[in-house]
Amino acid sequence: MQIVVFILIVLMPCIAWAWETPEKALTEYLEYDAAGYRLGGGDWNTYVDTYLDVSKSYDEPGYDMITIITSYTISKPICHPEFCASIVTYELFDTSNIQDQNIKKHAKGDIEKKVFTLTNTNNEWRIKTGMGNPYILSEVYNKKIAMRSGL
Repeated sequence: MQIVVFILIVLMPCIAWAWETPEKALTEYLEYDAAGYRLGGGDWNTYVDTYLDVSKSYDEPGYDMITIITSYTISKPICHPEFCASIVTYELFDTSNIQDQNIKKHAKGDIEKKVFTLTNTNNEWRIKTGMGNPYILSEVYNKKIAMRSGL
């Protein structure tokens, strides 16, 4: 009995990746992206297996730009039997005075909207389109990039 309980506890993180709703899949992906995990240092195969509806040979392009955000909101998805689409509205951080050329420049108060498409494969929802360059929260930028680069 103890062995069974131990195995279930060990497997719980894997079970959590089988998202039963498109909202949960998109919410988890956006939290991952906003925390800066797509900037490197993570396990790439786990990322692809967890979030994306792509082939095993998928290789995300090396993005030259990042977008710094202060927050985001997710619209209620519009769903069909095999896919859903949801709009994410990002509130952009004022980057007009940041000298780093790899930061997309935005004025205070700007917003950006992106459409994410999610597919239902084997009763699991995964992101099919909409990723693009990383969108990280301003506090993550300040902690992970600006301080390290002396900006």
